[in-house]
Amino acid sequence: MEEIELIFPEMRHKSAALAYKQEHFDHGEYSIHGSTLLDKMDSYEEWLKMIRDNSDEKTVRSSWVPSSTYFAFRKTDGKLIGMIDFRHQFNEYLRNFGGNIGYSVCPSERKKGYAVQMLNLILEKAKQIGLKKVMLSCYQENAASRRTIEKCGGLLEKEIQEPDGKTLQIYWIQIHS
Repeated sequence: MEEIELIFPEMRHKSAALAYKQEHFDHGEYSIHGSTLLDKMDSYEEWLKMIRDNSDEKTVRSSWVPSSTYFAFRKTDGKLIGMIDFRHQFNEYLRNFGGNIGYSVCPSERKKGYAVQMLNLILEKAKQIGLKKVMLSCYQENAASRRTIEKCGGLLEKEIQEPDGKTLQIYWIQIHS
């Protein structure tokens, strides 16, 4: 597994971000977890402004919480491998269903250990701001995400049956000093 680094998105990453988004769409994935709506925004510039605003408590969108969204770039070739969104606190929805962290990995780069590496890097950031534990959720049928969470120390707290019949699993990861 090659090493990655988390980088706050900038304008210079536009073509990589759009290619990342397109690869998900080409694989029939129209909802990109951890992308903070990159999959829904009309322009990269609009999305970049939104995530910058969301990173500050004074400018975060109404009903959202301060968060940090990062790109995960592979160090050897600079390829955008994944995205991860770290929500610094909870609102009611996040406390019950969403959790602190959402992430995705480029379809062509899956099953290479990148999600575990991304999650471990973001756990370090959570530790730096003083969090003692973080919550993550995934659907029961998402075996890859479940394995990632468990490899990083996630313990299943509960399962929630959603109206559409899907089962949402809620995990907690203790952050060690």
